[in-house]
Amino acid sequence: MNAILSYLPQMEEKRIQQIWVEATDQCHITDSGAFPPQLVYQVANGYEVNGLQGALERVIPQQESFRIHCCGVGMTEVRSPRFYIPIVKSYPLIQLQQAIWEETRSIRMGICPTYQPDEWIPRIYFPFVQVTPDQASSLYKKLKQMLTQDHISIQQVSWVSSRDRGTGQKRHFSFSS
Repeated sequence: MNAILSYLPQMEEKRIQQIWVEATDQCHITDSGAFPPQLVYQVANGYEVNGLQGALERVIPQQESFRIHCCGVGMTEVRSPRFYIPIVKSYPLIQLQQAIWEETRSIRMGICPTYQPDEWIPRIYFPFVQVTPDQASSLYKKLKQMLTQDHISIQQVSWVSSRDRGTGQKRHFSFSS
């Protein structure tokens, strides 16, 4: 898997991880998983690496840092739930995602269609956990109680490539301000 994403600032990352650990502990979920909270703009099977680096070097430095608005908690289907923090689609966020989409058009392979600009729903996912419907309900309520409406600064974009065995590559690109 390959993804273009933004990691959260370290302080926000630790805060969101702590909320997840505390909520899963209180709901008696033993394997809560480790994760770096991130906002994903695009997922693909692969990219032409030199082309991708050039594309991100053209797009990202032209961007200014901006703040995302987090709005509560969300959950996918109950049978196999995935919890997430929904993000409001602001103009700077949409503009960045569309610029990445356009610049990578000819160099990506096997794009995940839900990341097309008109279908993309920005969110920060929590790790996948196996839970019963009752645990899912309890965890949703606990996260809803613990997560506040926040603004988080986005200051960079990263390309992450994971391989089937071991860690892949990571490259980070900073905004102009």
